[in-house]
Amino acid sequence: MLSAVFVPSERSASSEPTAAEGTVRSTMSDDGANSGSSSNKCQVYVYLRESFVDVPVTEDDTCEDICSDLCQQLGIGPLVQLLVGLRIHEERWFLPPSARPQAGKKYEFRVRFKIPKLSHLKALDRKLFNYYYYQLRHDLLQSKIPEIEYDEYKNKILGYVVNDMYRKMVEDGVSVADLKRTYEDYIPRKINKEHSLLFFNWARTKVFNSLNKISNREHDVDYVKTVYIDDIDNLAPGYLYEEYNGHIPYPEEDGHLKPGKCRVKIKFVPYAQPSSKPAKSGGGNGSKKGAPKDESEEQPGLKVFYSREWRHVANIDEIFTILVDNLTVNISIQDQSNLYSIDFGSQTELDSFVTCLAGYYRLMCKWTVYLCKPYLYSPSLNRLTDIKCHGPIGGKF
Repeated sequence: MLSAVFVPSERSASSEPTAAEGTVRSTMSDDGANSGSSSNKCQVYVYLRESFVDVPVTEDDTCEDICSDLCQQLGIGPLVQLLVGLRIHEERWFLPPSARPQAGKKYEFRVRFKIPKLSHLKALDRKLFNYYYYQLRHDLLQSKIPEIEYDEYKNKILGYVVNDMYRKMVEDGVSVADLKRTYEDYIPRKINKEHSLLFFNWARTKVFNSLNKISNREHDVDYVKTVYIDDIDNLAPGYLYEEYNGHIPYPEEDGHLKPGKCRVKIKFVPYAQPSSKPAKSGGGNGSKKGAPKDESEEQPGLKVFYSREWRHVANIDEIFTILVDNLTVNISIQDQSNLYSIDFGSQTELDSFVTCLAGYYRLMCKWTVYLCKPYLYSPSLNRLTDIKCHGPIGGKF
């Protein structure tokens, strides 16, 4: 459920949003295109443009301000703006909405939060649907989707290559001959780097044959993108999930409580989503080495991986509040007398984890509540509170 109310940031309240795709205001310029000083700018990777753009920042600008500006410039509407965030470039962690992006640093403007069916973004906001397609395409080409193992899913991946080339033909009017000349642009980098010339030639032949077969079909470009998004979501349902490392007190085992703390992996699964991957062959577990597979995805919620299994901690609506003490997160959970404590190794990872839970709580439970105030907060939600805007009134609220 999306129940967000958008309040324009102070830095963009008087600006005209640009509806045209790929068109941006003077506040955002191509990387390297501006010869002026970059001391007051950060760089943000925009997947739709497949490049970094310079974004002016002041000491008062927050991550949420930057995201709101980018959404307006890309024509992304207010309904879905809670789904996006800034991720630190070449890291896994996101900035909190209240964080101040630093001049000279690099970030990535991403769809962060997942909705139950990602292709339904088209009904919510066509611009964000299109943006998500390019984000997903980028991550597939750069081999950044851990659940998709290239040795195991070669045929599937080649199907995505054909889909992408067909999309280019329909969307931009590129001829089949031109697509064949530039086919390497559509092949995931891992296949380019790690596979033999014999395999690459086989893959090229397979792709070209498939492209020839479908080139005369008359599919709508949104349909082509929807098929791409849905199929990858079925193959890699955890694509947008964030996994963290931490330490917790040893869980109770058979009535025995061991002193000290143990290392665990932590993730939040927002929706019940049984894996629909095809059955594995060869007796392997099909999971990437070192990346434990969650065999109980039918149960959503906060989970920790301990003793070779994912263990359920709490559903999102069972979390009352989150307290932070240095590098320790203390979570107050319904019907539990003690706080659930997790120690993190860095402030950046801790903040990303807390804002992950807080973001999903706003999207799935109550949009007017930020779980970790005042340590972390949403600037726009604070502005709504300051002007005493309470949102919709009714039985559900």
